[in-house]
Amino acid sequence: MKNFVSSIACVCALIFSVACSGPKPKEAPAVKKSTYLYAIKGGDSLYVDRYAKADTAPQPALIFVFGGGFKGGDRADAQYMPFFDFMANRGYQVISIDYRTMLSRISPDSLASPMAFVGALQCAIDTAVVDLYDATAFVLSNARIWGVDRDRIVACGSSAGAITVLQGEFYRANGLPMASRLPSGFNYAGIISCSGAIAAPSAPAWRHNPCPIMMFHGDADNVVPYSEAAIPGLAGLWGSATIADGLKGQRASYAFTTIENAAHEIAVDAFTLYPYAMEQFLQTQAFGSAHDQVTTTVSNLDAAPKNKEFTLEDYIRSNM
Repeated sequence: MKNFVSSIACVCALIFSVACSGPKPKEAPAVKKSTYLYAIKGGDSLYVDRYAKADTAPQPALIFVFGGGFKGGDRADAQYMPFFDFMANRGYQVISIDYRTMLSRISPDSLASPMAFVGALQCAIDTAVVDLYDATAFVLSNARIWGVDRDRIVACGSSAGAITVLQGEFYRANGLPMASRLPSGFNYAGIISCSGAIAAPSAPAWRHNPCPIMMFHGDADNVVPYSEAAIPGLAGLWGSATIADGLKGQRASYAFTTIENAAHEIAVDAFTLYPYAMEQFLQTQAFGSAHDQVTTTVSNLDAAPKNKEFTLEDYIRSNM
């Protein structure tokens, strides 16, 4: 009996040993980060960080533009990393870009009047748009090497970055000369804006329908206007609510989410709160055939009511 038990124990040990030494399941490849210089402009060396899985077929790409009030910010800011990883793990390439932050180069004393601030802001936005276009051209020039699908490139941004991507599509759809920096015939497949706006003398009008646009905005945002902050007939920032109204009248495809009693934190929080909604928008409206106009309101029942009435001067003070 003792020998029998010993034999059974040996057989079990052998089976266990063979099972443990068998082929292990393959681990999913890690997201790889690569950095490239895409432009040198005066004393500025501008880089992109590319986040992608190894050995992939042609993939859609998100060109990401960070926030920071056109005064600062970082293409590799840790607060964006969960979103980059999420999208890369879902089969997208994320290309986070540098751009020149021109308001950081201007003395606050020179921005004392509303018109001076609006003029400097317009210059900063246009500079960022030029850099977005040049970074886009760089991605397109490397599309075959990187495995990027040229027809599925989306521009995505937070705060100042959201303003940049919206402004870039606004210029492209309206045929403004600046958009000639993009390769001939190129169109973004979609735009994702978190707390963004468009700078224009009046509410944005579109000569040609833009690509599908997705927007998230808190209705108590005192940094980037939810609706508008304008000097009538001269200049202004037109926020997501006004943009959505214009797109609705244009019968253009968009998805607009209002987060009630939320302020400018949505510029970052949206990327962790709504990544699945963003992916659905990409698959159905940006890359798919859905020509939809989707308006959503998110009500946080625990959020205390916040002030939602701000003047142009309030916005200027928040951005100084």
